[in-house]
Amino acid sequence: MMLANVPAVFLGEVVTKVVPLQYTDARHRPQLARDRVRGLGGRSRIWRGVSTAGEQLMDFHLERGLRLPKEPNKSWAINEIDAQGQTIGRDQMPWEWTFYFTATSCFLCDSIEIDPPFDSKFKVTNQDGTVTEQESSDKEEPTIAQSQLIRARLRSGARGDKGDEDYFRETQFSMFGTDRAIKHFELNIKPLADPAKQERCSAWGCVSYTSEVDFRYETREDCIVFSFFVKPETFARYAEKVAHGLIDEVIFRVGGVDGFYSEWSPSISTRNVKVLTAEG
Repeated sequence: MMLANVPAVFLGEVVTKVVPLQYTDARHRPQLARDRVRGLGGRSRIWRGVSTAGEQLMDFHLERGLRLPKEPNKSWAINEIDAQGQTIGRDQMPWEWTFYFTATSCFLCDSIEIDPPFDSKFKVTNQDGTVTEQESSDKEEPTIAQSQLIRARLRSGARGDKGDEDYFRETQFSMFGTDRAIKHFELNIKPLADPAKQERCSAWGCVSYTSEVDFRYETREDCIVFSFFVKPETFARYAEKVAHGLIDEVIFRVGGVDGFYSEWSPSISTRNVKVLTAEG
């Protein structure tokens, strides 16, 4: 089965335009240097690798630097450089052609959040100088919020005719500044809160980093997460298929993603993509 953007049809349609990748939390941005590159989320800057989130230090795992070519006709190109300032590989140019992803798992997530009425106790000084304790209680019913989403883990490429080991158009993705292959790809399908709004697909990405959380060091891997917002009736149809095990295959196809770069090629496919995340 293949997911769609607009119109949303579970069979045969493809995503043709994805909103650029971006950081969703300003605290998770790395320190950034120069401004001029067309990246995920619009204008991006080249980052140095370490940022602070308040008192929290985040160490981004970067091994290479980035440089913008000086030639006017290469204003949107990016070069990776080594510790000696030597260029690694060829110019990386924005890549707008499509990519295939295949789900390795797909499941329906249900959540419910119950927010109890607010209760508080406070002290009141009376006219005679005495102090009494009073209690305030919100008499309304608890606030209950329920939500659903469909989550799929993805791998690059689409399965061919020879089974699980035969994948065509398989592309290796890596973040700028690293040579690591990105292994964490995720697709989250959610219903639109306002059915009158246009269906859309967005993407988020982050470079691997280590940070201290509650006196413990935690490391997060490089990742790219797609969020696909569809009409409520479309989501209900998808959810029913997932819940009843009626899905044989999910193929996700994206194109026109600002922030996907590759070496120039006359072909419409590439084996290697560099990913540039935006400042915000």
